[in-house]
Amino acid sequence: TGHFFHNDRTTQIDLTANWIARKLGQPYNYRRHVHVVVNGLTRGTIYDDVQQPNSDTIKEFFPNDKNGQLRKIEDWIEFEDTATSHGITTATIERFNKSTGEIDTKRYRWNWRPRVTRNPDDWAPFTNFIAAVNATNAPNYIDLVRTWMDLPNFLRPVVVNHICGNWDSYGYSRGKNMYAYKPDNKPWRLWVWDMELALGSSSSPPTDSIYSIHDPRLAWMINSIPEIHREYLQGFEEALRTVLKPEVYEPILDERYQNLVLNGIPVQSPTSIKNFLVNRTAYLTNVLPKAMFTISSPTNITLQTSNVLVLNGTAPLQVSFISVNGVLYKPTWTSVTNWQVIIPVSKTNNVVEIAAADRYSNHIPDTIITITLTNNFEELDHVGWVVFNEIMYAPPRLGAGFIEIYNAHTNIAFDLTGWRIEELQYVFPPGTVLLPQNYLVLAENPFVFNETYGISHVPFDTLPTPIPSLGAVLTLSRPVPNTTNSVVVDRVKYEVASPWPIPTNSASLQLIDAYQDNSRVANWLLDTNIPTSPPTNILLLDYSSTWKYMQVSNLDNVAWQSLNYDDSKWPSGKGLLAYENNPAITPLIKTTLLDPRIATNGMQSGHAYYFRAYVVVTNSLKSYAVNVSAYIDDGAVFYVNGTEVARIRMNPGSVSNSTFASELPPNNGDATSPDTFTIPGNVFAIGTNVIAVSVHQYNANSSDIVFGMRMEAVLTNVLQSAPYPCTPGWENSLVDTLPPFPPIWLNEVQPENITGPADNYNERDPWVEIINLGASPVTLGGLYLSDTTTNLTKWVFPSNTTIPANGFLVIWCDGQTNQTTTNHLHTSFRITPTSGIVILSRVINNSTQVLDYVSYNNVPANWSHGSIPDGQPFYRRNLYYATAGASNNPASPPIQVFINEWMADNTRTLADPVDGDFEDWFELWNVGPEAVDLGGYYLTDALDNPFKFRIPETGQYVIPPGGCILVWADGESNQNSTNNPQLHVNFALSKAGEAIGLFTPEGTPVDVVVFGPQITDVSQGRFPDGGANIYFMPPTPMAPNVLSNSAPVIAPVSNRVAILGQTITIQLVATDTDIPPQILTFSLGPEAPEGMTINPTTGLITWTPNNVPSTNIVSVIVTDNGTPPLSSSTTFTIIVVPPPTIYASVHGTTSILLQWNSYPGQKFVIETTCDLTSKNWQPVTPIINGTGEPIAYILAIEPNLPTSFYRVRVLDQ
Repeated sequence: TGHFFHNDRTTQIDLTANWIARKLGQPYNYRRHVHVVVNGLTRGTIYDDVQQPNSDTIKEFFPNDKNGQLRKIEDWIEFEDTATSHGITTATIERFNKSTGEIDTKRYRWNWRPRVTRNPDDWAPFTNFIAAVNATNAPNYIDLVRTWMDLPNFLRPVVVNHICGNWDSYGYSRGKNMYAYKPDNKPWRLWVWDMELALGSSSSPPTDSIYSIHDPRLAWMINSIPEIHREYLQGFEEALRTVLKPEVYEPILDERYQNLVLNGIPVQSPTSIKNFLVNRTAYLTNVLPKAMFTISSPTNITLQTSNVLVLNGTAPLQVSFISVNGVLYKPTWTSVTNWQVIIPVSKTNNVVEIAAADRYSNHIPDTIITITLTNNFEELDHVGWVVFNEIMYAPPRLGAGFIEIYNAHTNIAFDLTGWRIEELQYVFPPGTVLLPQNYLVLAENPFVFNETYGISHVPFDTLPTPIPSLGAVLTLSRPVPNTTNSVVVDRVKYEVASPWPIPTNSASLQLIDAYQDNSRVANWLLDTNIPTSPPTNILLLDYSSTWKYMQVSNLDNVAWQSLNYDDSKWPSGKGLLAYENNPAITPLIKTTLLDPRIATNGMQSGHAYYFRAYVVVTNSLKSYAVNVSAYIDDGAVFYVNGTEVARIRMNPGSVSNSTFASELPPNNGDATSPDTFTIPGNVFAIGTNVIAVSVHQYNANSSDIVFGMRMEAVLTNVLQSAPYPCTPGWENSLVDTLPPFPPIWLNEVQPENITGPADNYNERDPWVEIINLGASPVTLGGLYLSDTTTNLTKWVFPSNTTIPANGFLVIWCDGQTNQTTTNHLHTSFRITPTSGIVILSRVINNSTQVLDYVSYNNVPANWSHGSIPDGQPFYRRNLYYATAGASNNPASPPIQVFINEWMADNTRTLADPVDGDFEDWFELWNVGPEAVDLGGYYLTDALDNPFKFRIPETGQYVIPPGGCILVWADGESNQNSTNNPQLHVNFALSKAGEAIGLFTPEGTPVDVVVFGPQITDVSQGRFPDGGANIYFMPPTPMAPNVLSNSAPVIAPVSNRVAILGQTITIQLVATDTDIPPQILTFSLGPEAPEGMTINPTTGLITWTPNNVPSTNIVSVIVTDNGTPPLSSSTTFTIIVVPPPTIYASVHGTTSILLQWNSYPGQKFVIETTCDLTSKNWQPVTPIINGTGEPIAYILAIEPNLPTSFYRVRVLDQ
C-alpha cells in the first residue's frame, strides 16, 4: 500500500482475501503491517510484510512431509531478441506432448516452477497429474482425477479468487499468482498468493461470471464433469452460508480499520470492500443452482433377485453425502443437483431411512425420507463370496504392493463399511460398496501404484501397513452389528517357499477360481506373462447367425431353455427367421417360418415359437456389457443358460406357450427396427452358452412372426494393461474353473516319535494325521502324499481308503509299505525329523494340485506340529502334546520366560541394526532349564488385546536356557527376516508408561509387566534376571541385568590409645547412596591384632589388648552387595599402654596434687564421690588431654565434706 501500482488505500484487500481463504479451510500466509523508513524518511503509508509459501509454511501446515513438492504458478514471459516485443505463455494443466507422445516437461518448467523441492528435476508427480486430468476418455476419469487432484483444496483457492474478483490469478483470467503443492501421499492442491487486485480495488466487477476461467482444461473439467462442477459450486455455497455474511466480515473489517486509525495510519474505510462483498453475495446467490432434497425413486420398492438398491434424487449444494440408515454414502452426481446412490440392503432391511449430510458429515435437518422395501432376493452369507483375489507382495518398486478384493456373486452386493483386513490394520470407510462381480484394489501407495501400473489404474484406498514380503496370513473380517465382535469373511495364508509359486518378473499372486476355497495353494498361480488388454468389442451373434427353432410343439413344463436340453432334432436356419410380408423386412429374411395363425399339435392360434443358439465364450465377459439388438414381432422372453435375462413387450409373471405379448411393436405393429437392451456380461460362462428365446404373438389372429438378434460384448472398464504380470482392478489372467476341493486337511505331523503312539508293528515311527471336516465320508483313493515338492505323487493312497465324516486318519510315514494293512497305512517314504514337509495332492486333468501341505521346522523330539484349531492351514505350530487320531491339544509346555528389561525412550543407547534408528526395545529372558521356541506366541502392549503380534514360527526365535532375545518395539514388523535373529513387533512403547505382555498361542499370559513413566536412555527391568523386583538400571541389552552401583563410603577413624587389659570398642560408620539401599558388610584387614573382632553387620569393633607396650595398625573394609560388589577402607592406629599410676600429695591446706603418666591421644577426667559403694562419680575437672609427658593437677578440696574420694578415669576414644 505504498506509492506503487494498484495501491490499496484500505490496507485490507489482500488481508481480507486471505482471511476468506482461511475460513474456507485453506493454509494461511502469515502477515503483518510494517513501516518502511529509508534515511529517516517514511515511505508510503503502510506496508504488508507477507509470508510467501515456503519451507516454513510447509512445516507449519504439513509437518510430517519429507518429500512434498511446491511449485510457483507464473506466467512465462519471453522477449524477442530485439527486446521490442514479448509473448506470454500462461500456466494451464493442458497436456503438451513431445513428438514421441510423452509429456514434454520443458513446456511446464517456467509456468510451474519448482520451489522448496529436494529434487527439482523430479517431474513425475506433476506429469502424472497432467496425464490424469487429460485422460478424459477414461471410464474411471473422476477416480483418476481424485487420485492426483485434491478436488476441494484445488478448487477452493480458485473459488476464493472468484469471490474476491481477483482476475490476476490462476483459475481466473491469468495463469499466475498461485502456488501448487503436492503433500506426501496426497494429491495436488493449490495455495493462495498475492490477491491484491480484488474486492473492488482494480478487480473484476462483483457480477463477473464464476466461469471466467482462462485454463481450458480446468474450465472443461468444471463445466463438463458434474461431480467437479458441484465441488466447485459448493465452495461458493459454503462461503455464502458462513464468511460472506455481513455480520461475520463487517466486525473484522471495522476493527482493523479502527486500530489502524488509532495508531495514526491515514487509511480509507473498508466501505468499498463491504460494498463489493454485498454485491458479490447478491450475484452468487442469484447464479448458484437451487434444489430441494428429494428422492425421485418410488417410496415402495420390490427387490426380486438382487439386493442392489438404486436411489435417485436431487439435493442442494450443501449436501455431500447421502445417509442410508445412518451410514454415509458418497453419491454419484449425474448433474449439479441430481444424485444417485447404489447400496446393498439385507433381507431383513424393510425400511430405509434416507437423509442428507454435509461435507463435514453433519446431518442436515429436515431431510429424512423413508422408503419401504419388499425383499424377495435370497439372503446370503458374506463368507465365500467376498474374497482375496490378487496379492502383489513382491512389487517391482517400493510402495507398489496391492491387494485386490473381489465379489464373486452375480447379483448380490455387499456393504463393506467397517470391514477390516486385520493384519494390515486397514478399515474400510463408511459407505464402501462392493457391487456384484466387481473389484476393490487397496494400494500401499496410490501414487506409486498409479505410476507403476499405468495412469488408468486407480486404487480404491491406501493401506496403512505394507504387505509382508515374506509371507503372511491375511484376514478379512466384518463387524457384528451392535457388538464388538467380528466374523471372518475370508482368510488367506501365502508363503514365499514351495509349494507356493515363487514371484518372478514382479508377478502378482492370482486366484484361479473365486468360487472355490482360496485358502488352498492349488487355487493360486503366478502368471509370468504380461497380460494384454482384452478386446473392446466381441461379436457373439449377428442377425444372420444360425438358430435352432421349434414352431410346432408346446414346450410348457419342459426345460427347453437349459444348456443341457437336447435340440438335435430341431430344424435350424439363419436369421432373420420370419413369416412376414412387410417389404421393409422381407429382404432380411433368411428362413421362412409357418404362419402363426395355424393351430398345430394341439396348440391354439397365436402360439409361441422357440429359438436356441449357442455362443462359445473364450474369455470371461465379467468386464463387458452385452448389447442386444433384436427384431421381435410381437413380444419375447430371453434366457441365457436357462436364466431369464430380459423381456420385450411381455407382462411380468409366468409365461406359457399361449401367453400373449402385452403390446405390438412400434411402427405400425411390425418389427421394422430392432429393440435394444443390455445383458450383464457376468451371466455368460467361459465355454459354451445357450441363448434361448420364446417369441409370442399379440393375439390369436396375429398374422406374422419375426425373430433375429445381434449380440455384441462391449468392454465397460477399458483399462490399459499393466506393464507387469498383474491385473489390478480387472479379471485375473489365469481364471479357470476348478473342481471342488474335498473338505480334508493335513492336521498334525509327528516327525520324531520316541515315546508316542506305536503302529501295528509296535514301532514308534513318524506319522501324519488327516482330518475330514465334512458331514460325509471322503474317499482318499487316488490322492497322494509326499515329503518333497519335486515329486508330489511319491505315495498314492490305496483305492479303498476312506476317512469318516468329521473323523481322523493316521498314516505312518516310515518308509515301510510292507507293514500296510487295511486299517494301517504306511508310506513309501520316511519324513525327516526336526524339519521337513508333508504334502497332500490330487491329479486333475493330468495336472497335480496341492490340496494341503504342512511345513514343519525345529520340532523337538516327541513333539508334533499341527493346526490350532483343527482343520485349517493358517495357524499351525509345534505342539507339546501329540494327539494322533484326535483333536489337537493347544496347551503350551510350561515355560519360564520373563520380560526382563525394556527401554521406552532410546535416543542414543542402542541402534537397530536393520535401519540404524534408535528405537524402543525389550528383552525376553529364559530362566528355565530348556530351550524355548517362541514361534506362535504373542506379544502385545495392550493387555486387552493379547493377540496383537504373533511371533513368526520360523524356528529362529529360540531362547536357550539362561539366555535371552532382543525385541525391537518399533512398529516395523516387516523388518523381520530369516537372517536377523532379533525380533521386530508391530507396536512401540510409550515413554509415559504402559504394559508389555507375552502370551501363549492360546492367549494365556506367560509374563506381563506394567510400567510407569520412563527415563530417556535408562532401562527398567528385573533384578536379578527373572526376579520379581523391578528397578531402573543402566541398559544391558542381551546381557545380565545390573543395578547402578557406587562404592560405599566409610567415615575416617581417629587413632586410639588403649589400656592393657581394658576392652576397647570402636563403632564404624559407613554410607551408600545407591537406590534401592544396598547391604553393607564390614571386615578387618589381615594385619588386625590378635583377638580383635568386628561385627560384619553393625561394624562394631571389640578388642581387649594383652600386650604392652605395642603399636597396632588396623585397617577396616566395608563392601556393598551391588553388581559388581564395591568396597572402601580406612586405616587407624591403636597404641596399647599400661594403666596409669597415680601419685597424690598434699598441696597446701586446701588442695592436693595428683600426678600420673600420659600418652599422646589419651583423654582423662578426675571424678569424685563421698561413698565408695556408690556408682555415682561426678566429674570435677574438664577433659584433660594427654601429651606424652607426666600430668600434674592441683585439685581444690571441699572443706565442708568430711571424706572425699578421687579417681582419674581414662576416657574411651
